[in-house]
Amino acid sequence: MYGILGVLLIIAAIWAFVHPHNAFATLRKRTPSGQARGRRFPHRVVLASWLRFRVRPPRRQRMTEHRTGTREEWLAARLELLAAEKELTRRGDELARRRRELPWVAVEKDYRFATDEGEASLADLFRARSQLLMYHFMFGPDYTAGCPACSAIADGFNGSHVHLENHDVVLMAVSRAPIDAIQAYKQRMGWTFPWASSHDSDFNYDFNVSLTEEQQRGGPVEYNYESRDLRPVVDATEGGAAENAARCGTDTATYLREAPGMSAFALEDGVVY
Repeated sequence: MYGILGVLLIIAAIWAFVHPHNAFATLRKRTPSGQARGRRFPHRVVLASWLRFRVRPPRRQRMTEHRTGTREEWLAARLELLAAEKELTRRGDELARRRRELPWVAVEKDYRFATDEGEASLADLFRARSQLLMYHFMFGPDYTAGCPACSAIADGFNGSHVHLENHDVVLMAVSRAPIDAIQAYKQRMGWTFPWASSHDSDFNYDFNVSLTEEQQRGGPVEYNYESRDLRPVVDATEGGAAENAARCGTDTATYLREAPGMSAFALEDGVVY
């Protein structure tokens, strides 16, 4: 129906072009007495304007700026990339082997933790397994909620702990927040992984993932095997750290006294390494 209507409109426009004194070429208003008044618009302008509205030039196809080629060229490049990927995998396997061969260091301090089951030692956290992975979750005692970035990471590994436990590995989180606050936040987020509180111990400080205010403002501190100075940003009111601090219900300095990380432990003959 719309196609027929368009044809009729085109015929009418051509007719107006040929007969300039018809109603299509003249736009007039009438007075209350019935007399026509107004001004005459050139019929060519009416036709040209109508055609510009109705007739659109075909769109030019946008060409990609990415490199293109034949199927054979793609296959040759893909095989070259595959060889590099396999070499990267072999290098990763070698690094993993060297990591496993690092010397073990016995943990001699008697750290105590609060858990859902009650007070526990570091050895108790293994839950009859021989390996323990602890994620240092940024949730300090002065926070009202866990760190948003750590929460996103926890969303990723929540549920995996069940499968790891079937392979002799316990995956859990640890924070300095009191166990009651941890349990409430864990329930709010719908997580099931074990989460311990190191609130009353030196565990986080000894593993360089927590700072005192004096350490924070006293100069460079050790974190992630290198030295870093937090003094330029501890009082920031803008930026990522300040935004995360606000989501945790605290200020930037308090937020940055905690840090994320992962610690790995092994249990052999009752000794934790």
